[in-house]
Amino acid sequence: MRNSLLNSHRGLFFNNSNPPSPVVQSVPAKGYLQGGIETDFKNMGEPVGKTLTDLMEAAKEEKVGLHGPVVHFYYGAPHRDPAKRFKMETGFFVPEDAPGVAKFKRRKLPAFKCATILYIGPAPQIGEAWQQLYRSVRDQGLTPTDEERELYLYWEGVDSPNNIVQVQLGVK
Repeated sequence: MRNSLLNSHRGLFFNNSNPPSPVVQSVPAKGYLQGGIETDFKNMGEPVGKTLTDLMEAAKEEKVGLHGPVVHFYYGAPHRDPAKRFKMETGFFVPEDAPGVAKFKRRKLPAFKCATILYIGPAPQIGEAWQQLYRSVRDQGLTPTDEERELYLYWEGVDSPNNIVQVQLGVK
């Protein structure tokens, strides 16, 4: 079912040969349970994996429900200069009244306006989707902000061509 859905909607997704126009949307504010990391794109896999594993274990122990997909929140628009180190958060949506657990903080992700596309493919190539999104935003006369988010909607593994990620770039 999922493969037939993806194949029938392939033109809506970034797949290197058919980049889409982004959709501009307003994302509502949500509760977010997260852990902070300082890293770079080459080395982010291990700290992100450890942070998410520890967060899930702590949430289970404290009986805090995690809602929705994994969310990466990037500070300072690191996809503009992918070689530099950056700060990010990774975590899950939670009810707004959920407590923090262990070393993980709950905060409210503010509502924001973003240009967004869906990326399908292996994680190491997601940078191409970001570059296409930045070009499309510029071509449409929008102004990017420094806020970048990724929502991991479906995940099989780092090198899987079937991963689905919603790429969100804040715009004015």
